[in-house]
Amino acid sequence: MMTRSLTQIIHDMVLDGGVPAKVIAAEIGKPYTTMLREINPHDSGAKVGIDLLLPLMRSSKSNEPLKFLAHQMGYALVPLKRSEAMQMDPMAMSLKLLQEFGELSKRLQGILSQQSLSEEDFAVVEHAGCNAVMATVDLLECLRGMCGIESPLTNKEAA
Repeated sequence: MMTRSLTQIIHDMVLDGGVPAKVIAAEIGKPYTTMLREINPHDSGAKVGIDLLLPLMRSSKSNEPLKFLAHQMGYALVPLKRSEAMQMDPMAMSLKLLQEFGELSKRLQGILSQQSLSEEDFAVVEHAGCNAVMATVDLLECLRGMCGIESPLTNKEAA
């Protein structure tokens, strides 16, 4: 399977996403035709600048380029701020964390007892692992708020 390029992912995000490309161009302050040329993976004469990546992602409401970069570097992308987590109390969150890690452990035990691992098995374990990590991040965000520690999620530049 051929790996897609970052430029191809940006191109698909802008043209195939839920936000019209003309709206994205206006929001990032680029003429529509210029933006189309810069995101075109087959046009070697013009390329999108790295400083436009965040504005493009925000305007298109997509994190696909970020997920691609994280994966290419061997990382998993986990969202930090989840609105339902901010509504829960720390005790309920710690119980959810235990449940999620229990689910991960159960999935791992079942799959590893087979002594083989398919892509589907991996996807199940990966999903359970991501849920466990997100429960951990949610609890940490809640505790950070209780201590009065400013969250990196409230960084004005990130908004």
